[in-house]
Amino acid sequence: MIRTKQDYRRCLQTEIVRRGFWRDLLFREPTARFLLWLRRTEYHCNARGPWHRAAFLYCYLRYRRISLRTGISIPKNVCREGLTIPHYGSIVVNAACRIGRNCAIHNNVNIGASGGGLPHPASAITFTSVPAPSCTATSKSQTTVTSEPMPS
Repeated sequence: MIRTKQDYRRCLQTEIVRRGFWRDLLFREPTARFLLWLRRTEYHCNARGPWHRAAFLYCYLRYRRISLRTGISIPKNVCREGLTIPHYGSIVVNAACRIGRNCAIHNNVNIGASGGGLPHPASAITFTSVPAPSCTATSKSQTTVTSEPMPS
């Protein structure tokens, strides 16, 4: 969660390193713009003060506008730093989910939380879409996690 200006800068710096963020931003890459407005919205939402409330309203409106244009629905304060979205398209993330550091989410992916409690944060996982009915997430070690229910 981004609470201070230092957290905001560290989060953007991590995303700049993971992907050529400034290249994407200069050439108007929609996913880079979405991440920028998502992080600004998170910062102003979590910071205190009258200035941050006014800035939050402006940032939230810009964030919602680019969210509708790209088809990406990621709520604020869900993803930690290092999030990468290589392609825009239908991406839906539930607000109850928590996604860890250095994750990549490709297009046509739905990430939801079902059952009781919050799922554990995923770190360094790439979410990709596969043909129905299974949804697969793979990490760098090529471990596959399916959407089957976990045993109690």
